[in-house]
Order: sequence, then structure tokens, then C-alpha cells
Amino acid sequence: MKEQMTSLDVAAAVRELKELIVGAVVDNVYQAWDGSILLRLRRPGEALTLIGDALGRVGLTLAEYSKPSSPPSFCALLRRRLRGGRVAGVEQLNRDRLVALDVARAGSTWRLVFELVRGFNALLLEGGVVVGCLRPKRMKDRALIPGASYSPPPSRGLDPFTCSPGEFIEGLRRAGGKLASALVRAFNLSREEVEEACFKAGLSKELKASEVDVEAARRLQTCIQELRERAERGELKPHIVYLDGEPVTALPFDLASVEGRKEYFPSFNQALDSYFTWLRGKVEEEKAKEEAERAWERAERVRRLQQAKLEELRKAAAEMREEAEVIMASLPLAQRAVEAVKQALAKGVRGEGLLEEARKLAPEVVDVNPASRSVYVKLGGRVVTLNFSTSAAQHASRLYEEAKEAERKARRVEEALKRAAQEAVGAGSEALRAKLSFKRRAWYEKFRWFYTSGGFLVVGGRDSLQNERLVDRYLEEADVFIHADIYGAPAVVVKLGGKASEDDLREACQFAVAYSRAWREGRLQGDAYWVKPSQVSKEAPSGEYLSRGAFMVRGERNYVRGLPMEAAIGVDGEGRVIGGPTSAVAKRAKAYVVLAPGQAPPSTLAKEVAARLALPPSEVDEVARFMPPGPSRIIRVVGCR
Repeated sequence: MKEQMTSLDVAAAVRELKELIVGAVVDNVYQAWDGSILLRLRRPGEALTLIGDALGRVGLTLAEYSKPSSPPSFCALLRRRLRGGRVAGVEQLNRDRLVALDVARAGSTWRLVFELVRGFNALLLEGGVVVGCLRPKRMKDRALIPGASYSPPPSRGLDPFTCSPGEFIEGLRRAGGKLASALVRAFNLSREEVEEACFKAGLSKELKASEVDVEAARRLQTCIQELRERAERGELKPHIVYLDGEPVTALPFDLASVEGRKEYFPSFNQALDSYFTWLRGKVEEEKAKEEAERAWERAERVRRLQQAKLEELRKAAAEMREEAEVIMASLPLAQRAVEAVKQALAKGVRGEGLLEEARKLAPEVVDVNPASRSVYVKLGGRVVTLNFSTSAAQHASRLYEEAKEAERKARRVEEALKRAAQEAVGAGSEALRAKLSFKRRAWYEKFRWFYTSGGFLVVGGRDSLQNERLVDRYLEEADVFIHADIYGAPAVVVKLGGKASEDDLREACQFAVAYSRAWREGRLQGDAYWVKPSQVSKEAPSGEYLSRGAFMVRGERNYVRGLPMEAAIGVDGEGRVIGGPTSAVAKRAKAYVVLAPGQAPPSTLAKEVAARLALPPSEVDEVARFMPPGPSRIIRVVGCR
């Protein structure tokens, strides 16, 4: 199972990233609990998230990661230097598992380096000098600390892409052992690369390295180089490989040496994201199980201690009660022993003579300890201890009270023991129920979206480019297209809308109106219409031109009029932020806020809405994604403060 990206993976992912993120603006930077770095990037009509994953990968992700309420120091540094900057370039360093991202901002160029070797690390550089580091450290070959000149990790072997055939075979033989292992050690290659090279070169990976001749070595080196060149040229066929129903690796293209069921993806970054999101879930689930086991062991230790304490208290209570009963059963003899000791002391008898004098008056006296004021008396076949400072009856009464107190403590311990037993049973399940540190975003979450009361997915564009992409890529025969009856409105698609009810379509039409220019203009209501996908076209009438994000709608339009200008934002039963028409949000949200056109800027009101919904500061950006496109005000709150 692949646990982190290989250098071949990095080459393929970077090849894609050059086309996807160069020119994008850095909107914000976040740092997850495990040190993963996330960059929110913005391109026209599209929001992207680049992750430097502590798990061992760099690429785009659709997942949302939980983050501290306030940014750690390195994250704060990245925000100060990179926020508002533009991605100027991305490259792989030294053909290794190193990715460098160049960001131009305010006349300076900053380089963010993600190292996936020797554990995960991230560094911010300016002019080749380290400005900040996620995990500062000093090593024998380099220093990763502010002020130090940055040096990439030294290569752990020969470079198979630049070394001569003679150097290649010499390095292979020097590594020794079996061929596949020797290639990994000698040239710092991944298992996937060397096994594919062996397969294509017609050599067994179990062959001894010393038995490889010059011609076979030449074939091996050529195969290795061709794999890397294919990745760098972008000749990709990204997929995930499954064995026994479980993902085992993500690959940029087909490898003849790898067997298993394959699931193909439009891009390698998507394949990597799907695979590593699954892997993170698996890793965190295993950690949760380990924590559950530790929690159970802790609860069990407490239970055992409480059980021992319970038995101790019960035994002490029984002994004290039994001793008190013996005293009361032979109270005259007990009191005689007490009086005998007191009289002997009154006579001035001390030392060894004290016991003899006491026994003259009370033969049942066994011993006397003047220091503790105790007299040991044999009563009813057992020896009991009496305090000769008090009467025997008083001593027995005190024993009864102490026995009762021990019994009360035993009952409290017994109740605690029952709770401990329940905790021991439930300790593991609580850890297993803990939420993952991330949540995966669906394809539609980069657009505006909501689910109708009837459960139909409604998706709308955020700008003209998204409008065009939504219609081009996602509008299908079974859907419904909706548009507000105003210029400057989003294209809205109701997935499988052909089966939607009138109420569902009305909610979708209200959504189209609320997120249109009508909101910014402060209107109280608006109209919208819906049509079939076949009525929507990008073909303009002869002699006319359709701008980006505009469409021609032919045929009859189904109007829905007098739609109220309001929207709601809430939190559903799973703790997710949702938004849309009030009726749809109320169906799913345990708490929500209803908005109407007003005076407060969206960014300002998003903070207040988050506070009303009792959301942490880290969720303000999520709330902002659902804010209508213009000044607003809160007109109603339900189920929140």
C-alpha cells in the first residue's frame, strides 16, 4: 500500500499543477492540526485548495480539514507574506519528493517549499534564505532554521537520468543484493518505478544485481528514464488500483507490473486526492482504535483500583462491626480490663509490672501499650483492642460509627465502580465516534448549492465563468435549467429536476433570485423561470454575440413570480454549514439565520452569523460561501442565540 507520494508521482502532479494553479491568487493560508498546510487559491470562476499534506503528498484537494481557531506562528507568517499574492510558478526540485511554489507579491517573490523526504516539512524562502520553517531543525548536512541558506536534501544515490551507462551498472553492482532492492538503494527510486522497469526490461526483480550485464543495465536505465519523461510530458492516465476491494496505490498512468481493478480519474491530482483522503481516513480510524484501546485500559485500571478499594472497605467495616459486637457481648469483662489498667497506672505501676498488675484484676488482659493507650483483651475466643482512656462501651460505639462510615464509603465506591464498568465498555466507542480531522467536498461545493425540501440537488454559478462551466459540464437531459428574470443572475441547474415537484422548483427559483443582482439592488421580491436543458444553447442569433456565461433560451418559459428576497444559513444535524431558501434550510438545519437585503457587507455579517450559530472563527469562511451577493441584514434567528 502506498503511504506517500513517490518522486514519479510528484513529477506528474507538478506537471498538472503548472496548468491548474499558475496565475491563481492566494486568498488565504491555513494549517491543520497535524501541520498540513492548505492554500486557498482563486482563479476566475473557480476556487482551489492546494495541500502540503503531512501524510506525504502535495496536490489539490476537495477535502476540508479542521484547523486551530487561531493560526500557529508559521501559518501566520505565510499569511503575512503570501496572502494576496499570485502563483508565479511550481516545480519539482532535483527530481525528488520536493515541491517549490513561487508566489509573487508586492514586488517580492516568495518560495514555499514542501519537503516529503525524512518526514514532512514546509519552508518559506526569500532569495534562497529560510524565512520561516514549519519544523526547524539542524542536521549534519544542512540547517532548516530562519536565516540559513536553503539546501535541498542531498540525494541518497546516483541520478539515473544523468549518470552514464557505466556509472549506472557500477552503482547497481555496488548496491548488491536482489535487483529491485539494489535499484531502490542505488538510485533513490520507488518500488513502483523499479518493478515496472524490471518488468519492461524483461528482468526478474529477484535477479541478483551482480548478474545484470551491460545490455540489461542499459534497458533498465532507459525504462526508468522513459517513465519519468512520460510523467513530465503529461502523458497521463490517472487511476487508483484496488486489490481485494481496497485501494493500494494511485498511479499517473498504467504500469504493466501492477495488477488489480482500476478506477480512472480526469486528473492525477483528483486520483491522489481520492486515494490520500481515503488513506487519511484509514490512518485516523486506526489511531482512533488505538486510542479506544488505551481509553479502555485506563478505565479498566481505574475499575480494578476501585474494586480493590471496595473490598478493602467492606473487609474493614466487617472487622470493626464484628469487634464491636464481641465487645458488647462481653461488655463487663471488657470494662473490667479497662478499669484494671487504669487502677494499675493510678498506683504508679509502669513497665513490665503494668501487665502483671492488670492481670491480677482482669486475667483476660493479654497486653498493654501505654504509648497508644491500648489494652489488648481476649474476649469470645479472639483478641480485641480497647482504648483505656474511654469506657469499653464508648469504644464499641466508636467502632460501630467507623464501620458505618466505611460502609457508606463502600457504597459510594460501588456506585463509582458501576460507572467505571460502563466507562470501560463505552470508552472505546467514544474514541471511535470522534470526527475525522477533515471532510471531503463534493464536486458541486465549489459552486453555490443547496438541497430542496424534496431532496433535489440545486447548483448555481458564482460568476460568468462558473455559469458557463456549470452548463457545459453538468447540465444533463434529466435536469432543469433555471434563471432569474434579471440580467446578472446565476445559471442554476436542478439535478434530476425533471422529477422535481412544484415546491422544489419554486425553492430553486427563489435561490436563483436571491443570489442574483436583485439582492444587491435591495429589491423585495423577484421572478424566475425554468426550462428543459434542450432549450438552452450557446448559439447566438445571426449577427449577435453571447458573452461568457450568457445563454440563449428558446421556447416557452415556465415563470414563478413574486418570490421573496431572502435566504437562510444554518447548521445541519451533522454540524455542516448549509444555505439556501428558508424552507429548504429549515428542513435540514437544527439552527439557522434568515437574511434579507440590508446594509451590512457580506464579510462583516458572515462573522455575526457564525457567532449566532455558535460556530468557531475557523468556520467564518464557510459561512461566507453561502452569503448572498450584497449587503444584508438578519431578519430572523431560529434555534440559536
